[in-house]
Amino acid sequence: MSETKTITIEGIDVQLGLLLNGGIMDNYMGTLAIFYKDGLEKIDQLVECLENNDINRYTTLVHGLKNAAISVGAREVSDFARTLEIAGNRDDSVIFIFENNDEFLTKLKALLNNIGVVLNDEKEIETNAEQLKFMQEMLVKLKNAFENMDAKQINALMKSIEEKKWDKTNNELIGKLSSHILLFEYDDGIALINRYLPG
Repeated sequence: MSETKTITIEGIDVQLGLLLNGGIMDNYMGTLAIFYKDGLEKIDQLVECLENNDINRYTTLVHGLKNAAISVGAREVSDFARTLEIAGNRDDSVIFIFENNDEFLTKLKALLNNIGVVLNDEKEIETNAEQLKFMQEMLVKLKNAFENMDAKQINALMKSIEEKKWDKTNNELIGKLSSHILLFEYDDGIALINRYLPG
């Protein structure tokens, strides 16, 4: 079983994030990696939205950041994003976005920097051919369980997968699958597996 690790990240309630990722540290680290990469991309996109006065797209982006931030336990950034989302949905509050976006981006950049430090400290694990074969076999079975909406089998398969050590790419995959399972998004889980498995 995966070795228990303890991490601390300023601006994040790690215990909340861990809880929302099934209590599995490897899953949580995968979710952090996804949030880090996506967050960096969103910064430029948010700036571009305001330059183009595209409030609708801006509101959609901060909505996504709100949900993504809480999934890693970043309450403050999530709450800030929620406030901006509400403003974006109200014509009389759009000025609030322009007045507060810089502060939001500063907080988001600081958070991402803190996450980046932790991710860079993680020793990269290489997935060998035997592990890759195991993962592919599990994903085929998991896809079948999704199609049959067999929750018991889904949980059993995920447990078998989570008990092994994986590299960051596979941890990200596991994190996404766990999220789909938590929200009963079985069709999305199937689509994710189809993208991962060889043609």
